[in-house]
Amino acid sequence: GLCNVGCWFCPVRYSENPLEQRTTMPIETFESIINQLVAGKGTFVSENFDFIYTAHYNEVLLYKYFPEMLEILRKNKIRTIVLTNGTSLTKERTDLIKEYQDVVYGICFNMPASEAEAWASATGKPVKMFDKLVDQVSYAVDQLPEMVKNKTLTIQVNGINKNSLVAYRDWE
Repeated sequence: GLCNVGCWFCPVRYSENPLEQRTTMPIETFESIINQLVAGKGTFVSENFDFIYTAHYNEVLLYKYFPEMLEILRKNKIRTIVLTNGTSLTKERTDLIKEYQDVVYGICFNMPASEAEAWASATGKPVKMFDKLVDQVSYAVDQLPEMVKNKTLTIQVNGINKNSLVAYRDWE
């Protein structure tokens, strides 16, 4: 339940996560959940279970136990994808993901705009953060060429323009 940006397309911008959800899951709880899922293969989860999605209106890179999380996933042969706004993908986090490419299947940068002023307006963050964001995304692209080649490193821009609004479509 933690995020550092309030993107225009995210419900958290308009109604923050409840206070009781803005906590850090202890790594022991995470490991217990994974262990239960693995033990439940063939019963309450598919025999082929090998992937979890760690995004739910949050920024997984803010998870203080992110390195430990990756190690637990590796130990259990479970993969994930990182959905991020990009601001928390420091060079150190990219290097960690590079080390855990057997676990981190891909990265999806989910951004509200591709220009600095529009990005700042859409996130409520200072314009100067946009240059840092571009630098961090560029570093990830350079360091993770296999993800780029396999098209598992993606940049998704959720901008607003006349083509993205229902009012400009023939939809009812």
